[in-house]
Amino acid sequence: GADANQLISANGANFLTNTYGNNRIENDAVKAIATTKVADGKAITINGKLGSATYTTADTTATPPAAAKDTAKSIAAGINQKTSATGVTATAKTEANLELVAGSYSFQIASDNDGTKNPVTVSFDVGGSAASATDFAAGINAINAQSAKTGVTAQYDTKIGGIKLTNSAGSDIAITDKSTAAAPPALMVNTYKADGTRLAGTTAKGGTTIANGTVTFDSDSSFSVNDA
Repeated sequence: GADANQLISANGANFLTNTYGNNRIENDAVKAIATTKVADGKAITINGKLGSATYTTADTTATPPAAAKDTAKSIAAGINQKTSATGVTATAKTEANLELVAGSYSFQIASDNDGTKNPVTVSFDVGGSAASATDFAAGINAINAQSAKTGVTAQYDTKIGGIKLTNSAGSDIAITDKSTAAAPPALMVNTYKADGTRLAGTTAKGGTTIANGTVTFDSDSSFSVNDA
């Protein structure tokens, strides 16, 4: 204690670190979804986050059906509404990797913003051999200049290359190719596995590709998750 020869004793629970900890379930993202442009009123099929869905659209560009519009953000919010009963909390995040080659790019980003009512288009050049942070600097700066509108931030992926896009709240990230070049360079949208490696990508050339987020479950007690 503060005084000479003063001893203060305290009794408590077992504070060994193996007694206290966190139980976590996390998963790989799914492959980015490529929507398909179709004639007005025609039935289309998209292999999406809820499986294969066939439906008719009145628009010329396919969008996920109403039943498939849940995002990682909305799923996590629903889980957290039940935390008092389950003891489980959830966090959401969406990450996508733009696999680009040297050339000029122009594409629209839709995430927190409504891509139909509030479109945000970024245009930039990828220089050099598309193999270093310097080569992607113009693109990273262009995307981050719009982060306040889209909720999407960009950085160079030092592990696998390309531009890493992140929506920290878990909203979907949709990339729509807006290039007017006769032969635009490849625009590949990839998602990530839980270990940070890249999942096989989908090209956004001439259309829209959507990256879904992931939900991470945490609890200080053991638990299970059953996906119906």
